[in-house]
Parts: sequence; C-alpha cells; structure tokens
Amino acid sequence: MNGPTPIPDSQITASSSWRLDHGPKYARLNNTAGAGAWCPGAIEVDAPTPNMYIQVGIKESGRICRALARGFASVVKPSAD
Repeated sequence: MNGPTPIPDSQITASSSWRLDHGPKYARLNNTAGAGAWCPGAIEVDAPTPNMYIQVGIKESGRICRALARGFASVVKPSAD
C-alpha cells in the first residue's frame, strides 16, 4: 500500500525469494527499486512449485477497499544447450 501510512517492509513476507533484490518488499505496485518485483525462490518456468506466497501483515483493524496485483515484466528461461 502506498499512501499516507504505507505498510512497513517488515510486514511484507514471502515463502521464499529468488535473490535479495527480488525480496517481498519489492512487491509493491509501481516499485522500481531492486529488481522491480518479488520473485519466489527455486522457480521453474515449465513446472511451477506449489505453495509460493506473499503475505502482508495488517497490524491495525480497518477496511481494505482494494488489492492490486501485477505480474513481473519478464521471465528468464534457461537456454536449452
């Protein structure tokens, strides 16, 4: 969430991350820091690993009006030599 009181990076966690610059704090919409997105660890393009998740800890009671998500701009696929 971006706004007057954004959720701290420490409250955004994930099952895993591919590299440090793909960590859960980079999952914010329109983020340009790090790799620009969260990417789970041990990702297999042709055989996705189940149970990959990102989690946002909400510490205060209130109403969530919307949640937005988008995919990563590119996928690196290993070359077949």
